[in-house]
Amino acid sequence: MKQKLQKTQSINRSYLIIRVSIFFMILCNIPLISEEVVISKDGKKILIKDNFTWQYVQSNLGQKVKFAEDAITVNNIWLAEDDKEYDKAIGLYWSYTNLTDKKIIGVEITTEVVNAFGKVVYSDTHEDEHVIEPNEEETRGHGYIFSDNQFIHDQPYDRFLSMVNNGTAKFNTKISKVIFEDGSILSSKQKEKKK
Repeated sequence: MKQKLQKTQSINRSYLIIRVSIFFMILCNIPLISEEVVISKDGKKILIKDNFTWQYVQSNLGQKVKFAEDAITVNNIWLAEDDKEYDKAIGLYWSYTNLTDKKIIGVEITTEVVNAFGKVVYSDTHEDEHVIEPNEEETRGHGYIFSDNQFIHDQPYDRFLSMVNNGTAKFNTKISKVIFEDGSILSSKQKEKKK
């Protein structure tokens, strides 16, 4: 009887180990971010975004980079409802990929949010003092939080709400300046042409 009990306990432990193992294997296959970098047959890196768009990812390590757009890319941008304790809010978030072998400490970025009708409903140029290590692809976002003001209508929160609920927001971004830790600064191609 004692042997049968021990054998039953041993089998139960084995089933538990198998169940826990299967759970962790399933958990590991769940994507934690909404984009993926794949390598094409010819060896090019391609960033596939959650909105079904894609772009080539180029690394400029070891190369002389001349323009801000060649040093960094916005690899993901999104709107999301934000959990604030007392206010309703929507966040506008983005993340970067540093394509150089130098540490970036600041980025000047222009962001536009476009609705389903193609109308720009929000636009801002922001000096983002943010450290991005060489060749780093960020996975967490940073950006702005827009709270709802129930007394003032047509604020960014009001304009973003239906886009968040329906998933219809589109984004335009432009990098106009990149500042490196060593003090060097890169401007966009358009700013260089104006000089």
